[in-house]
Amino acid sequence: MLAPTVSLLVFLVGATAGGRLASRLVGPAGAQVPAPVRHRWVSIALLAELLLVVVAGVVALGLPVDAGGARRFVVIGLLAAGLGLQNATVRRLAVPDVTTTVLTLTLTGGHRGAGAGCGGGDRAGRGGAAVWPVGASYAWARSSA
Repeated sequence: MLAPTVSLLVFLVGATAGGRLASRLVGPAGAQVPAPVRHRWVSIALLAELLLVVVAGVVALGLPVDAGGARRFVVIGLLAAGLGLQNATVRRLAVPDVTTTVLTLTLTGGHRGAGAGCGGGDRAGRGGAAVWPVGASYAWARSSA
């Protein structure tokens, strides 16, 4: 019961940090944001999320799957903070007709057969390849908005 609580609370901390980062770099919600400022903001948010995930990976090295203890909660917290930051950033981007849920489900559905141990075969290449156009079209929609 403690792990989900830690995850939810730290996710909210990450979402709050993401919102504050956006407010500081691009101003209040609904404000017109020049493309270079938007690119800088998204780049900083992505790098911060990457840093959190890398640190979580380093902390998790050698940690048994069924292990308890503080390291487990540190990994959970770092990943949850990264996801909160990501969610706040995507919500603030507010691309019309692309909600976080739709984007996540599309990426998950397109990628589910693409990895090692996920069935492989002919569908693996197509599933993995389907993820890239979604990301590219999302980036294009943001740059031309």
